[in-house]
Amino acid sequence: QEFRKWPNSFGPLLMASVTLPSNPTTPEWMQCDVQACKVLEEASREISANCRALGDRLQGVCHDALQRLPAEESSAVTASGAGPEFISTFAHFSSALLAVAGDLEIIVSQPLQQAIATLVEESTGRAKHLQQVKKRFSELQEKYGKAQQKTMEAKSKLANGGDKRWWRKSSKTAADQHAAVCDLARCEEELLESEASLRKLEDESRERLAQLDMDKRAMLQRVLQQGRSSLRRLLRVADEV
Repeated sequence: QEFRKWPNSFGPLLMASVTLPSNPTTPEWMQCDVQACKVLEEASREISANCRALGDRLQGVCHDALQRLPAEESSAVTASGAGPEFISTFAHFSSALLAVAGDLEIIVSQPLQQAIATLVEESTGRAKHLQQVKKRFSELQEKYGKAQQKTMEAKSKLANGGDKRWWRKSSKTAADQHAAVCDLARCEEELLESEASLRKLEDESRERLAQLDMDKRAMLQRVLQQGRSSLRRLLRVADEV
């Protein structure tokens, strides 16, 4: 939103400088995009849970099978070592699955959760603060309008003072105009300060959210690459069988 620099005068220009909506909404540039992070975080969390569940089940099956295999040397399967080796292979694979589940949780899900929380918190907090500053600016605009109207009325009364014999009344009217002009000057100063504060807040928010968006993109590339590396380690375990 653009703001006009007001002249040091008390004309009607100031009131037309900025128009705020009756129901202000969050600017589009403050609406952080976390959809991709949410989808990937949910998928990573579900993949991790499934890997852990499968790994736990495989370990249970393998442990039970090893306990039940016949120990007698007369058993052909046991004597040759083929049976225990078969079970141990899947037990090793189950351990690799559990490792992948832990990796995904630590290097993918948790960083994504943190990134989402940071973006939402920053965007929501700054949007709320911006609306508060805009509300204050709108209130000062209204206050300035009333002060401007009061100044014009006092000036009109002084110009149409009429009978100069009533000097006491004329003096009071002049004093009223002076007070109104001073009040208008204070209102203009407050309004200019509010405008500067609003500009600064918007600039800082744009810069901060833009930086967070860049950080988010870099983080996404990093954690997804690390997640793929974890899967490749699992595939190497399977290839070694």
